Amino acid sequence: VVAVSRELGLPVKLIGVGEGIDDLRDFDPESFVDGLLGIGAAGGTGKSGEGKALAGRLQELRKARDERAKARKSEKSQVPAVATVGAGSGGPA
Repeated sequence: VVAVSRELGLPVKLIGVGEGIDDLRDFDPESFVDGLLGIGAAGGTGKSGEGKALAGRLQELRKARDERAKARKSEKSQVPAVATVGAGSGGPA
């Protein structure tokens, strides 16, 4: 799913969880990853500690991703404006 989306440059809107049209669900990337890893509500209720360890690590990674995105957004908003002086600006020649 992710590879096809990246290759075609298209977002994933729906995902099939069965064989019929009624089995289409809105695509939620975080739930999808949780399901692949067997953690969270999408992953069932495994009793192994491995699921909890994966869930904790995934939470850390998501937090770091969100912090990086916030920092990039903050950096972009702090870029100083550059004044350009062109010909005919009325300045000294």
